[in-house]
Amino acid sequence: MVAPAAADAIEAKAAQALIRKNHCTVCHAVDKKPRGPSFADIAKKQAAKVD
Repeated sequence: MVAPAAADAIEAKAAQALIRKNHCTVCHAVDKKPRGPSFADIAKKQAAKVD
């Protein structure tokens, strides 16, 4: 079993790789709105949804 902090780090690295692979930063940023909503705004909207 992986420690929670280590699992979060692994998940964050995977998310960053996915963002780079799919060129998400062309339209999105962490805390700004270059073209599309910021990742922070997306996270707030998705927080209420259940997988």
